[in-house]
Amino acid sequence: MSQEMEDFSRLAGDLAKVLFESRTTGVCTLRDGTILAANPLVAELTGRPNDEVQGKPWLELVSREDQPFLGSGRGEGTSRETSPFHFRLSNPGGETRWVVGTLTPLPSPAGSDELLLLSDVSRYEKIHDDARVREQDALAMIEGILRAVEKIVEMKDPFIAGHQRRVARLSYAISRRLGLSESSSRILRMAALVHDVGKVSVPVQFLAKPMHLSEDEYSIVRMHPLVGYEILKDIDQLAFAAEIILQHHERVDGSGYPAGLPGERMLPEARIISVADAMEAMISQRPHRPALGLEEALGEIERGRGLEYDPDVVDTCQDLFREQGFTLEARSVGGF
Repeated sequence: MSQEMEDFSRLAGDLAKVLFESRTTGVCTLRDGTILAANPLVAELTGRPNDEVQGKPWLELVSREDQPFLGSGRGEGTSRETSPFHFRLSNPGGETRWVVGTLTPLPSPAGSDELLLLSDVSRYEKIHDDARVREQDALAMIEGILRAVEKIVEMKDPFIAGHQRRVARLSYAISRRLGLSESSSRILRMAALVHDVGKVSVPVQFLAKPMHLSEDEYSIVRMHPLVGYEILKDIDQLAFAAEIILQHHERVDGSGYPAGLPGERMLPEARIISVADAMEAMISQRPHRPALGLEEALGEIERGRGLEYDPDVVDTCQDLFREQGFTLEARSVGGF
């Protein structure tokens, strides 16, 4: 071994000795993924005495839920994680503790020795969990308020009773099938629940008119997405929902309102709610027309595929009704 390698090896050994004496970091030396030695803090983190830890593959200390995400080199008995990784250690009692780990190669004749460092971050995870609970509580409160707003809209236009809630259910179901995150889907659901809030500005005689509206009357009704946006845009938690509401009557071919946006400029959530809104409206009775049957409404949506409506959203909507047995009144999807 060259002098340079000897000096480096000695330095690494001195560093490992200092780390082994640490009371804030768990330290293990590994060979082929098996623990050769561990400092006292590892016993505290794992709830196992050191003589029980030594000789075990370090991955056996990891909780079952997290093992699939580690051990990319498990076939060789070691894991080749090259950056800090976040996982849970499991103790014999079944309790878990969140840690951040790093693996660093060590110079040795075996060529497969590594230094595993473990930092306890459970306290920070609890803070994160508490913040998540508070966020969920806040969202639940907002949804409760939006249900009250929904009822106000229905008092103004009783002919759409339940419409917004059914659109919310369908929008949520489509978004989850398309792979949108739970948080994005929940915001979409909140927007859908009050997407017609702007109709509070429309004269009730227009909403209840048993015949088609005149051009002047229709121009007033067409303002309701913009009015809804103005009502909600200054509420921080609903600012993005307001953007979705503003676009819910836009169409992918640019024929919608109020801005005539083409599909590439529409929010993905708006492309979803536009289909859900149209679908629910067609199968519900309105003052100026009877309800369509489900298959007839699905046919109308199909005819607008790629023109008025996003093709992927249309396909997902049809799959939900025809293959998945989705119904607008079911409470199992979307939580409403």
